[in-house]
Amino acid sequence: MINIKDLNTHIEYSDITVGGVVIGQTITQYRVKRYDDIKNLTEKKSYLITCTQRIIIPNKAKFSPAPAKNPTFNDYPALLTNEISIKSVSGSGDITFNKILDYSPKTLNTTVMSSEDTSNSSGESSSKEHTTGSSTSQTNSYSVSANIGFFGDLPTGGVSGSYGHSDTKTHSKSDSEGSSSSHGNQLSDEDSMSIKDWGSYAIMDNENQTPTWVWSQEFPWNVALFKDIDANNNVILPAYVQKRLYDGKTLYPPTELSLFGINFVSKASWIIAVNNQVLDVNTGDITFSHILNYTTASHGVTKGQLSVLMNSQSPVTITSKPINLDLLALESISFNRRANNAVIGFIKNKFTIPPAPKEKFLIISNSNNLLVNGSGFTDVMETDFSDGAVDINVFFKVTETYGDYTFFMKAWKTAKPACEVTISVNDYLVTTKRIDFLESEGGGTNNIVSVFLRNTDYTSVDYHDYLKLGLNSIKITITPEANSTGAMFCIRALGINNY
Repeated sequence: MINIKDLNTHIEYSDITVGGVVIGQTITQYRVKRYDDIKNLTEKKSYLITCTQRIIIPNKAKFSPAPAKNPTFNDYPALLTNEISIKSVSGSGDITFNKILDYSPKTLNTTVMSSEDTSNSSGESSSKEHTTGSSTSQTNSYSVSANIGFFGDLPTGGVSGSYGHSDTKTHSKSDSEGSSSSHGNQLSDEDSMSIKDWGSYAIMDNENQTPTWVWSQEFPWNVALFKDIDANNNVILPAYVQKRLYDGKTLYPPTELSLFGINFVSKASWIIAVNNQVLDVNTGDITFSHILNYTTASHGVTKGQLSVLMNSQSPVTITSKPINLDLLALESISFNRRANNAVIGFIKNKFTIPPAPKEKFLIISNSNNLLVNGSGFTDVMETDFSDGAVDINVFFKVTETYGDYTFFMKAWKTAKPACEVTISVNDYLVTTKRIDFLESEGGGTNNIVSVFLRNTDYTSVDYHDYLKLGLNSIKITITPEANSTGAMFCIRALGINNY
């Protein structure tokens, strides 16, 4: 099983060396994808480039789980900056940097809150209450009711009444007495942080192309902020920060990342456009520059006094190997895709670099799965061999170990002498073909040169497989037939078919 993303990925492992000593390692991954930029009613061949860099620097003092008496903490990681920039472009063309698309992390900082609260309180209270009094109440009530009606012309009705009287007398007396006292003493100390003790700050240059990250320990002391030193090169720290390192009895360690080592990841993406770029698969197109600045710190106690030191190492510059954008961005010829269009017709306006005497040419298929470059042609794509032998390099990628593949080329001679075409696949000599037909001679069938790249018929004596997973190359050399003069040759198209 393969990872399809690996087809467009270049990865490098580099040591971080300071003073001839390896202190860590970087693992950097570059991923390139073809991007056709058609904004502003224009068309530019562009690339989406993503760089992911992992920086690993352990604490050179190995951690010991055994208890230690009077410990000191020396040369632990405290601050790191790393800058990523696109360094250079090979060839005679130029490059257009678009602004950086994205980068991460943006800002990751540690929020630290330290508080100390001491309170003392005391109080006394007393109360006395005396109540005396009397009350008298008298209640009288009277009520009457009547009802009237008629029976014919005669009135009917009745009257009733009631009376009530009551007297109430009360007398009360109460005495109460009380006292209370209290005394309290409270001490609290609290430390809290939102993320783990280091912070990261991203900085962009004026042209918004080169990001720089500052990674620094922020707790128990902020290395990026407190860097002033006294006459003895000791870092000057506020009293509240000193208490985090030494409280008069105990020397406290740095953060876990500083104690064990750091492992940080930075990522950035750009879109760049290459104009009239002469590409060479042996030299590459661009390189990346990674500049690291590393600082260690130490703290301990001498004669009851806290001592804090910082040591800034010399900058480390890591330059990537040349990266060929076109080759890395090339897509695979998928066997499962019914119409993969792995074919190139040599039309002048389709060339990235058109052929010219004593110059290289470059062309990529519309499906971005076939790349052809070479030299020796004086026109599209004709040669009179005035520059000697003609060379053509075909590059493509394969992701399957099954399926049959065939390379074909449509070509003919344009003068009387015949030509010889030598074809090798992945540095294996495959065959030599003799071209002795003019255009459309023999109904055009004689203008097709074909080579089986993979034949998976195990019962056949022709079973073979010249292909490999990933990038494959076909080298074609065209020469006039021996002892002939005035030969001329033309190639119209080439491609790879799978079935």
